[in-house]
Amino acid sequence: MRPPTLLLASLLAAAPLAAQPRRPAAAHVIAERVEPGPETPHCDVVHFLVPMRYRVRSVENGALTPSTEIEVIVSCPQLTGVRFTAGALHRLTLAPRRLWQSGAIVPWPGHPTPARRWWARALSAAPVTR
Repeated sequence: MRPPTLLLASLLAAAPLAAQPRRPAAAHVIAERVEPGPETPHCDVVHFLVPMRYRVRSVENGALTPSTEIEVIVSCPQLTGVRFTAGALHRLTLAPRRLWQSGAIVPWPGHPTPARRWWARALSAAPVTR
């Protein structure tokens, strides 16, 4: 192949990559637990990834909007030291893609799989404001 032909071939091969939509950036939110999640008592032995439903209360940064219901995958929730009851407020740093190479997602019978999942990079109890 001549150099101009090689250059043209490499540009054509890269074109589909440029047309792909950008992934959303990380988001920082305060969200309320919608329902209690499943217990994972053996999480110090096995790495469980637990799907949890939240309702966004406020957005510190990111493309989410308040009142949106989201699913967040939390790594070993019992080891975070926060309450996971319905109505609990958490400050979440969310990543758009899976953070861990290991870990099994805990199935929820009857729980619908969302179109979009978020992954909890950081999680802490949020202060209650009135």
